Amino acid sequence: MEPIISIIVPVYKVEKYIHECIDSILNQTLKNIEVILIDDGSPDECPRICDEYAHKDSRVIVIHQKNQGLSSARNSGIKVANGKYLAFVDSDDVISPLMFETLISNGKNADIIECNVTQNKGKLQINKDSFYVKEYKENILTEYLKSNKVGVWCRIYKRELIQNIEFEVGAFSEDVMWSYRAFEQSKSYLVINAILYYWRQCSDSLSKSSIKHFKSQSERLAKIISKEHPELYPIINNHLIIIKINLLTNAVRYGFANEDIKKEFYDKQKKEALYVVRHNLVHILANSFFRWQTKLKAMAICLSYSLYSTIIRKTYEE
Repeated sequence: MEPIISIIVPVYKVEKYIHECIDSILNQTLKNIEVILIDDGSPDECPRICDEYAHKDSRVIVIHQKNQGLSSARNSGIKVANGKYLAFVDSDDVISPLMFETLISNGKNADIIECNVTQNKGKLQINKDSFYVKEYKENILTEYLKSNKVGVWCRIYKRELIQNIEFEVGAFSEDVMWSYRAFEQSKSYLVINAILYYWRQCSDSLSKSSIKHFKSQSERLAKIISKEHPELYPIINNHLIIIKINLLTNAVRYGFANEDIKKEFYDKQKKEALYVVRHNLVHILANSFFRWQTKLKAMAICLSYSLYSTIIRKTYEE
């Protein structure tokens, strides 16, 4: 029987979290699923752990490959997926046991079905009082960009919609262009107001690593939108502001892949990013598009980037 959903999980240096992640997927109330674990050359015990799960549960498929990064790992998963829908889960994250059953049972067979995300595992729940479903069959790309949910992991996608869309290998913010292509082709997009995905922020997984270049997919997307959908440019410009805030944060938190990248940051990228944040501070504070965490970061950066850097270091050293 064809699985309803194939869940693609890239795995790299998450030995501490991988059991909790995979268990949360296998314990879904929706049982007809396929779990594809892509070991992206992880140097720890993750390859063995993945094989153990495949041995215990026939729904688990394991792919071992040389380390090529998050995009390559996801592409490998897409190629072998058999489900009607595809989902992506980062291997240090956790999902609600009701996630996929909720998305399917309320999804009205939409091309893309989305839930809410939390960074507080205690809030991983369905609140019946605030539960609602909203469907879009027009202005889908606009609604996606307005949602400010760039990550691919809070949704399920029809396989026929995305099976020929590849993540760009080696790209910074690889989710951006991939999501744009998916939503541009989508004929129906449904949002479920339920918190079903816990996004854990840790420093060693595939999606969180040292800065290797400054080729932002958001900047590339902004150029495309300015030509193809100029009416949407103000929205994508908000995403560009967030990219600059994230760059100033990640430079401190994760560091740089080499000295040349570090030099370019301090010679050019830092100045440009600081200018964008300072120039747009009032806009950031006044616009509901930006989350309160982003507003706090922007205020701290404008007050003193040196002090902000110290706070970030102290926070993630603990």
